[in-house]
Amino acid sequence: MNARKLRRIAEAAVYLGIALYLTWRLLVGVRIHAESLRPPAPTLRLADGTSWPLFAARNAYTVLDFGASWCPPCRLEEPLIASFSHRHPELRLRFVDEQESASTALHFAASYGLETPALDDGALASRLGVNGFPTVIVLRRDGSVAAQFTGFDPGIELALLPYAKDKAR
Repeated sequence: MNARKLRRIAEAAVYLGIALYLTWRLLVGVRIHAESLRPPAPTLRLADGTSWPLFAARNAYTVLDFGASWCPPCRLEEPLIASFSHRHPELRLRFVDEQESASTALHFAASYGLETPALDDGALASRLGVNGFPTVIVLRRDGSVAAQFTGFDPGIELALLPYAKDKAR
């Protein structure tokens, strides 16, 4: 085999690997069931100075969407999260801005039509095992983690759909 043929084979293998990875992310996503993590505090501090109860009796799940304005993958995923949130108000969803000022967090959330974001100094993210952004965490009413999706996921809406539809899980 000549060098040109080897190069074509290597390129094809790389493209195949990328296609397989993206297909896997779209269909399966990164789901980490983290039952052993401690439940978060019952309220979150919002960027406008108010607090938000993390768990509500009428909802089986609460979704926390961790990210920041400085995070390019977060800027890609937020339109998907915002669209899903508007179509499924039965699922409690809150954007959690990581280590930014209240004004930056408010501006970022408003640019995607999201409600007032929660602010986190890193403590909540650490408590829930967040190790990259964006990270979407689905919490059960008892505070345990039902699912965790780390990294940009173009299929995040499909991944969250069962939690919006299932109120008793």
